[in-house]
Amino acid sequence: MLQDSFFMNTAIIDLSGDGLRRLESALEEFCSVRLNGECKVIRKFEVKSFLKSLNLNEDYYYVGILSKFKDFNAYIMMIMDTASADEFISRMTGKHLYLLDEFNESALQELANVTVGILSSQLSKGLGRRVDYSIPTTAVDFPSALLDLLLAEISESESTKCIEISFTSNSLPIFTKMLVFGDS
Repeated sequence: MLQDSFFMNTAIIDLSGDGLRRLESALEEFCSVRLNGECKVIRKFEVKSFLKSLNLNEDYYYVGILSKFKDFNAYIMMIMDTASADEFISRMTGKHLYLLDEFNESALQELANVTVGILSSQLSKGLGRRVDYSIPTTAVDFPSALLDLLLAEISESESTKCIEISFTSNSLPIFTKMLVFGDS
């Protein structure tokens, strides 16, 4: 547990400072779009009020991407609306997301892999050791359904912290939330 606490405390320190700018810069380069990043630490995580605090419209579909940091009780989840997913995919492939076929799902998984890899690399520097992660999984569903799996994993812990990172763009309809959860 001490290791998990050290992981989250390191993540909070790094992502509240230069780590956020480096993550933002790497995503901008990968997707060829200017992003604005904002980091917020939720020190006392409450499962019941969490979905409401994300301000997601329950009537729309969202893309969810989930990965677990190996060797730590910590997860990363990205949530983006389908318009944002379309912008990212069109920037990467030159094609729009009309339906989530195998090609577009593969592009989203590549975006997830790159994003989680960048974050993992950033955290490795702060921890002074390698941080591996599971292959990200991608799903399209309503917000509450996307969060069910993650919330089931972390709801047993009384001392879970969450780092919420939001990325938006002034020039494109991009809105993405990245959530890093872990035991404190």
